[in-house]
Amino acid sequence: TDYATLIALKGIKNAKAITLLAAVELNKRMMQPSNRLEMNHVEDVFHYLEPKLSHLSQENLVILILDTKHRLIRMKTVFVGTLNTSIISVREIYQQALAMNGAAIICAHNHPSGMAMPSDADMAFTEQLFVAGNLIGIECLDHVIIGHHQYYSFKAKKLFESDV
Repeated sequence: TDYATLIALKGIKNAKAITLLAAVELNKRMMQPSNRLEMNHVEDVFHYLEPKLSHLSQENLVILILDTKHRLIRMKTVFVGTLNTSIISVREIYQQALAMNGAAIICAHNHPSGMAMPSDADMAFTEQLFVAGNLIGIECLDHVIIGHHQYYSFKAKKLFESDV
């Protein structure tokens, strides 16, 4: 259907024809496969985040908000900490995911030292993250620590598993 065909119809004028054509085009675009990044493996996460986080001199905690097919909706920096610490509440993280209608999240932060080994605080935070996600129904797929050319994945180490 084109513009000329639409305006030839009784009751359809210029503005209505343009609106209908726009709706048809929008439908076509929505039916096309998404070009959003898929985050199915920790390597996907690392390759996406390493250039963004590994060089920073302060801890940055980010979340990747994902749809039901684990495609990236948005990356959100939730907190910027000091040289070696970051304080953030799990509540704030899930508020961000809820606001974007996220189905799942991946939490990540950098270690300015370049070493990706988790601290005791990282372990405690990750446990809270997984427990809260299970309670509210937003799956936490992983918590990844980004270092210089290295990462640490809590999921890969099977330290915390989601039950969602």
